[in-house]
Amino acid sequence: MAAPPEASPPLGPDGALAADVPCRRCAYNLRGLRPERRCPECGTPIGRSIVGDLLEYCDPDWVARLARGATIVLWSFLIGLPAAILDDILTHVAGRAITITVAILMIAMGSAFIVLAVMFVRLTYRFRKALRLKATLARTHWSTPI
Repeated sequence: MAAPPEASPPLGPDGALAADVPCRRCAYNLRGLRPERRCPECGTPIGRSIVGDLLEYCDPDWVARLARGATIVLWSFLIGLPAAILDDILTHVAGRAITITVAILMIAMGSAFIVLAVMFVRLTYRFRKALRLKATLARTHWSTPI
């Protein structure tokens, strides 16, 4: 079931954003700008930043990188699991570990770990950047309406 769409930020009488909204790409404060314009810092359409956190509204290049990383993780496990099973069978049959299957298993699991770590950093970086902007705005009292 799809998540309900988030409410869009309030617009002023002139149609400009009346609330602090960070740019989805660079975290620039878009308050006072119209939704049909582009971010003055990075050129990303402002409409992308006000629609919510659903992946369908995110930067298409970033979503493609995310999908590519998930595919690599999937293939790493699909290669690693049969290699682990084969290694277990051959160890019991031959009485000793087969180094090729162990090497394949180590490469597959190691690459899966690296991709997961990179994905974690990439996913949380934007969130932390937006939180820092929000904290800065709160400290300087810019988040209160005038």
